[in-house]
Amino acid sequence: MFTTVFILSIVVALLLGGSFRTLARSDIRGVEWFLIGFVAEMLLDYAANRSPQAVGPWIIPVDVLVYGAVLWGVWLNRHLWGMVLVGAGSILNALVIFANGGRMPVDAQALARAGIGDLVSYLAAGRSGTHGLMVAGTHLRWLGDIFAMPPWSFRPAAFSIGDLFIGIGIMLVMIRLMGAPRPWWRRSTSPA
Repeated sequence: MFTTVFILSIVVALLLGGSFRTLARSDIRGVEWFLIGFVAEMLLDYAANRSPQAVGPWIIPVDVLVYGAVLWGVWLNRHLWGMVLVGAGSILNALVIFANGGRMPVDAQALARAGIGDLVSYLAAGRSGTHGLMVAGTHLRWLGDIFAMPPWSFRPAAFSIGDLFIGIGIMLVMIRLMGAPRPWWRRSTSPA
């Protein structure tokens, strides 16, 4: 989902008058913290796919690293409008993940609506280090991946309310970093 959001954010920012040159000179801080979180999560998922039993004890510590790194990156960039939504969405996702043993619970019906119902058996087998199938005992179900990107989207997926907050936040941050004009409600009323 975030690949789609990132690409859409760039397109929207360019249409609103932003530029890559402005992005290169932007005031974003601590990009490495976001990268640490991303890489740690990808490595966990890769390892789980290769040996699901071996990653069991590592899921919670890696999740602590992932969310600690991301939230530190959010804190360093709290001056950017939209970053508050990224932080709020990350906290919502962390809540449901930690409440369910370190994996984001995914609704099988959301996967079917997204056109990727074949992932149900993959998740049920525990082959993902980051996601698990929703079951009767799933906690905070309403914070899990219960929504679906349409099958025709750039990358069909199930997503959570936390993901939605993160996605909107990323879009607002990218529009700001690429120098698109501020929305009317954020413009200064003082003369230039």
